[in-house]
Amino acid sequence: MAAFPTVKHHTDSFSEQRGSALGRGEMEAGPPKQARVKTRVMITVTMKLAFFSKAEFTAFETFFRDTIKEGADWFDWTHPRTGTVHQARFVGGQEWAPTEYKRATLDLIDLPITLEYWSA
Repeated sequence: MAAFPTVKHHTDSFSEQRGSALGRGEMEAGPPKQARVKTRVMITVTMKLAFFSKAEFTAFETFFRDTIKEGADWFDWTHPRTGTVHQARFVGGQEWAPTEYKRATLDLIDLPITLEYWSA
């Protein structure tokens, strides 16, 4: 399986949303009943990647376009908080809107992305 390229990300832009493993139903009387109905859930991660040169960004675009077929394929992704490797994919392929900045002689490109992976 392909591995996600080593790319820096903005730690202040990282967020996770965990789906629920519970089923919940209202009762005629008394509190709602709930029970675990899934053994694992999908976790969605949003973050902003930081590319410090156009060459880095171009290499990432090649990975996205050719290696994982425009985001259709799963890939090995190392979770930045836990350090564990998950099989992840881009949500819905991904429409990109990179933001380019010039800082002295350095190009900086920010790219917001959304990934999803199954919980363990």
